[in-house]
Amino acid sequence: DDVTASATQTDDLDTLLRRSRMALERSRMTWSQGLGNVHDGDDYDDDDGRSNDSSKNEKRDAEYRSGVGNGTEVAVAGATTITMAPGAWNQEEYDNENQPISRQGYFDQGEQQDLSGYHGEEAHQVHQGPDIGKEHSSRNNSAKRKAILIAFLVGWMIVIILVVASISVGIPRRNNPTGPTEAPTDARTRVPTIVPTEASMEAPTATPTGTGEGSTASPTKAGVSERRRREIVAETSAISGAEVVADPTTPQHAATEWIIDDDSRRLEPTDPQFRQRYALATVLFATDEDQTWKLCGSAGTVSECPTESERFLSDSSECDWYGVICDSLDIVTKVELQDNGLSGELVPEFAALPSLTSINLSRNSISSEIPTDFGKLESLQELNLERNGLSGRIPSAWPPNLENVYLQRNALSQEIPDQLFTPSLTEIDLSGNSLTGELPQELYTRSTLLRRLDMSSNSIEGSLPRGPLSELESVKLSNNRFSGELSGAVFSSSLETFDIEMNRIEGEIPDEVFSSSTRLKEFNVGKNQMDGTISADFGELSDLEILILSQNQFRGTVPSTLGKLSNLVVLDIGYNNVEGSMPRDVCQLLDVSLVYLASDCAVNGGSSEFECECCTACYPIFG
Repeated sequence: DDVTASATQTDDLDTLLRRSRMALERSRMTWSQGLGNVHDGDDYDDDDGRSNDSSKNEKRDAEYRSGVGNGTEVAVAGATTITMAPGAWNQEEYDNENQPISRQGYFDQGEQQDLSGYHGEEAHQVHQGPDIGKEHSSRNNSAKRKAILIAFLVGWMIVIILVVASISVGIPRRNNPTGPTEAPTDARTRVPTIVPTEASMEAPTATPTGTGEGSTASPTKAGVSERRRREIVAETSAISGAEVVADPTTPQHAATEWIIDDDSRRLEPTDPQFRQRYALATVLFATDEDQTWKLCGSAGTVSECPTESERFLSDSSECDWYGVICDSLDIVTKVELQDNGLSGELVPEFAALPSLTSINLSRNSISSEIPTDFGKLESLQELNLERNGLSGRIPSAWPPNLENVYLQRNALSQEIPDQLFTPSLTEIDLSGNSLTGELPQELYTRSTLLRRLDMSSNSIEGSLPRGPLSELESVKLSNNRFSGELSGAVFSSSLETFDIEMNRIEGEIPDEVFSSSTRLKEFNVGKNQMDGTISADFGELSDLEILILSQNQFRGTVPSTLGKLSNLVVLDIGYNNVEGSMPRDVCQLLDVSLVYLASDCAVNGGSSEFECECCTACYPIFG
């Protein structure tokens, strides 16, 4: 207790140590009745400190009564002499050369008494007080106790210094917190609240501190919030680019803010679902800026939704959101948002969905270029972006497993990249764009599994496909600028549809049409520059439903074998140089399957040499 009291009253370590030594000496010098000590081999009992030896006790009492010493100081080499007065004590130690070593301290009361009779021949003490024994421990024990006490005090002083230092460091931090103190706004407003390289506080969920009613976040919570924001911004920046995420006008910025502030799932960047949740949020912010989604747009929009759990940006798993399909491990594999009123732009964050096998955003109003990052989707098998407002060039990088590509009816331009024709490609539709150039040779050499090819309504030049495509079922190349003759190599046993209308094809119909493609259902070579006769072998194509030979230079008569085509629905041979009349067998098909029958007719004063009384449409002859 004396040591603790001295420590609380001292201002520096030296004073504390000095007073500690004084207290230690006092403890060594003072003992109360009933405390047993050992000195010079004499044993004292526990009751009154007196020896069990009666002769020693008598000598001790006699010396005390006679007042031996009366304050007289005795100094012997190697001994200790102590003089005590009321309120203080003075101790002088003498070394082996009889040189004094003085010590001073405090004592409660008493006059000087000589106790030398109890301490041998080398030293004595003077003390006045009750009848108690006074014994010293050996010099070695005193040194050990002193060392232990000093070590104890030094240890506590170090602890006190460390505590004071940590408090001193913490006060400036509380007075000068880092990061913004204002509450961030809703992510949809896209107000700039983050910079990827800076940390900021997490958005408060209670009353803002500026009102005086809310409570501020604890330092621990604030530290966690700063760490979480830094890590999330770092992760989204790694996906989308730091500049893009920092730009408050981008959907990537809005998605990042939503992940940090509004998403109740509180995902960490290390969570397996973090990247896909961020990517899908980016898709929403990029395509629903004007709240045009028909179904399941974000909360607060006018879009309807079968259930609130299907709404984008809801608290549910992203696998429950409308149009999102996941596997058994909750990994997104398909995004199907066709005909849902999407506008805005396609975002490259689809690449953050590595297991994605299908993207269907067809029949929307998306107006942007196709991101080159789509080429990173190595698992992608089907891409359907038909009937949007996409523009620019088709990216040159495409995943090797791509099977089906539907980009028809957009505003895509420039040449078709040969990388688009992958070894796995089975269907490709680029019709209704503004594509130029020629068909890549990879169409024949690499995409040998191709079954459906549609490049109609573009500005593609060059020759028609010439290589063998044994799996090809449908070829649609109408309304382009193809020229040259028609090659028979493209006609395989699998071919069912062949449409090259409105090109510049010359020459006759090759025999392979009849010998190889016996499963043909549609054959359209209208509006070209072909010539020759209409082959009677057409009658052997029993599955034929559409036969269009109009606006060419075919000559001769119409073969009656066409009457064998019991599945024929459309027959158009107008604007040619045929002569004679429509065979009766053909006219009888109007009672079976034929719906549209057109030719050059000698009606309404026309000068055509061909007669057709059963035709449903007659074309006038150009003079």
